[in-house]
Amino acid sequence: MSGPEFVLGYTYFPVRYWVEIRNKLYDPLTVHCEKDNKDLGIHEIPVANDYKITFRTNLLHSVNVNCNLIWKKSNQTIQFNAFDDTEEFVDYSCGARHCVYFVIPGGLTLYNVKARQFIPIGIWGNEKLG
Repeated sequence: MSGPEFVLGYTYFPVRYWVEIRNKLYDPLTVHCEKDNKDLGIHEIPVANDYKITFRTNLLHSVNVNCNLIWKKSNQTIQFNAFDDTEEFVDYSCGARHCVYFVIPGGLTLYNVKARQFIPIGIWGNEKLG
C-alpha cells in the first residue's frame, strides 16, 4: 500500500477519502452502506474481492459512512461506522485518508496505515436476517 492517500491525514479543507472493505472470508459477503443517511445500495463482494467507496468532504457538514456486513452462510451480521469526518477517526483509526477494512471469519478489522497494525472493530453477531 502506497501513494499519497496512505500518507496524508485529516484536514479541515475538502479532500478525497476512500473506504475499502476486503472480503477475506471463504464465502461471498453482502455489504449495505449509507453515506450521510443516503443509501449506497446493497453489494455482493465475492471471495477475495473488495468494495470501495470514494467521496469528498466539504466545509458545510461532516461526512459519515455506516455499513452493515451480512455473512449469509453463517447467518451473522456486523454493523459499524466505516468513516467519520474527524481528526481522531482519520488520523488515529484509519491512519490516513484511506480506510481499509478486512472481513475475516473472526470479525472485522481496520488496518491503521501509520501504525501498520490491525485494529479489531467488531465480531459477528447472530441477528436474524429477515
